[in-house]
Amino acid sequence: MRGTKGYLIITDPDPQRSKGETAREEYDTFTCAHCNTVHKVKPMAKTFEAPGRCFQCDQLICQKCLGFGCTPFERKLEEMEARDRFRREL
Repeated sequence: MRGTKGYLIITDPDPQRSKGETAREEYDTFTCAHCNTVHKVKPMAKTFEAPGRCFQCDQLICQKCLGFGCTPFERKLEEMEARDRFRREL
């Protein structure tokens, strides 16, 4: 898939394998621009499993964030910090 940002390798030692062998899984990953969660991208993913793209901020987003408007995670952090500063001033 084009536009993935990361790579995940999961190694799991399995006691039932012969000595020295491990189970290994590899995935491309992306971080959702709206909720900041890391998602694995399955190889040859179907359309409904593939990540979406926000047309306002032009970033990859997960299926949970599709259809909820564009609120990038950075903006959410800035709003939280502004609320905290306001509360401290009171």
